[in-house]
Amino acid sequence: MYQVPNITNDPNQTMNLVLPDGVSTAQVNLRYKANLRAWYMDLIYLEFSFNNRRVCSHLNLIRQWYKILPFGLGCYTLDGSEPYFIDDFQNGRCGMVLLTEDEVDNFEQLLSELKSEI
Repeated sequence: MYQVPNITNDPNQTMNLVLPDGVSTAQVNLRYKANLRAWYMDLIYLEFSFNNRRVCSHLNLIRQWYKILPFGLGCYTLDGSEPYFIDDFQNGRCGMVLLTEDEVDNFEQLLSELKSEI
């Protein structure tokens, strides 16, 4: 798990993340929409992309694509709520982490085990 560095209070920012393999990259665009009090992201990885996914507190924001993406992106908040404010990432109340493929697989295995117990 790697901390995504340098997220600021700029309402429109683009980051090129070096993935855990040390070679591949993914482009993440973060946008803050003041009227919705929320952060949204776009992601581009090779031929795969999506737009306007709301950033919420979650272990893997891109979980629905875990079978085709070799990484994950998590968002955490120190108080257990959601990233509401433009300066949440800059002041450290919220953060984003880049997950390795193994971490994503372990998370999916844990969820599978929990579902089987129900």
